[in-house]
Amino acid sequence: MIMYGVSIGVSVSYMFIAGIIPGILMGVALMIYNYFTSKKRGYKGRETQAKTAAEKAKVLKDAIPAILMPIILGGIYSGVFTPTESAVIGVVYSIIVAVFVYHQLTWKRFCQAMFDATITSATIMVLFGAANTFGRILTMNSVPTMVTQWMLSVTSSKALIMLMINIALLIIGMFLDTISSIVLFGPIFAPIAIAIGYDPLHFGIIMVINLCIGMITPPMGGNLFVAQRVSNTTFEEIFKDTLPMILVLYLLLALLIIFPQITMFLPKLLEKSLPEDVEKEIEQTVLSFPGVSQPHHLRTRRIGNYYAIELHVRMDGKITLEEAHSTATAIENKLKEMFGKGTHVGIHVEPTK
Repeated sequence: MIMYGVSIGVSVSYMFIAGIIPGILMGVALMIYNYFTSKKRGYKGRETQAKTAAEKAKVLKDAIPAILMPIILGGIYSGVFTPTESAVIGVVYSIIVAVFVYHQLTWKRFCQAMFDATITSATIMVLFGAANTFGRILTMNSVPTMVTQWMLSVTSSKALIMLMINIALLIIGMFLDTISSIVLFGPIFAPIAIAIGYDPLHFGIIMVINLCIGMITPPMGGNLFVAQRVSNTTFEEIFKDTLPMILVLYLLLALLIIFPQITMFLPKLLEKSLPEDVEKEIEQTVLSFPGVSQPHHLRTRRIGNYYAIELHVRMDGKITLEEAHSTATAIENKLKEMFGKGTHVGIHVEPTK
């Protein structure tokens, strides 16, 4: 979700909010399937005796500090702090709990964790930079526009176009990991979905779920081979037990595509659009930059003290890619200066024909 937000210019906080209901539905659907499958096959837990009320209370008490960690997400949803600030708070909280509550974080483990986090963060930042650059290059060369026009020339049916996109994402997910797939194909498929009337938030959830399903879909689903090694079973056995769950996930995905209200319910419930005069001020600010024509698809959202501004900007086709990138960065900095540094600004740059 974070990579999609960076690549497409969609608020990461709103991506998290939009993913709540689909995530719960996926979990509930798989739990229901596993419950009936386990009951049918007679699966039993390792515990031979039921725990007493006192034992359950002790387990719950010991788990409370860890359970409180997701409350940090509530700060994102309410607009108290940005996703970046929430990450810092989460790290500090986890260190305090690990050191003073569970007494498991030693200095040696802390140093190893810092080293691993540095490597992971560096890798992600390189991918972020590549995603941003790749998306700009595609947009300035009108690749998404050309692909959109081609698909619309093949058929005018929104359902058929979305089916084609989902089949493509399924195949892509079988061969590439989710992050790489979003970096490479997000800037291509998202404009198509927007052109046929899908909200970029809604399409982001669809894309992420589809790619994740592709990771467990034979014959090349990468996670299947990981599960095979961990469980020490054959690929045939893994495939046989995974197929029904894949079908359950596809049914849920179809439900989300047909009824976008499921995904968009919480974002629409929590968000508040900025006043019309403020949106006019944003448009005038964008137009004050050289080489910029009328912005369109302007969308403003607000949750608590957190703002998200998303818009498409057409620029003079004669300017270079570097100049377009510099102008987009300048617009982003100006809007953040107007509404606060924590404001999310997503700008889709389009060359003027």
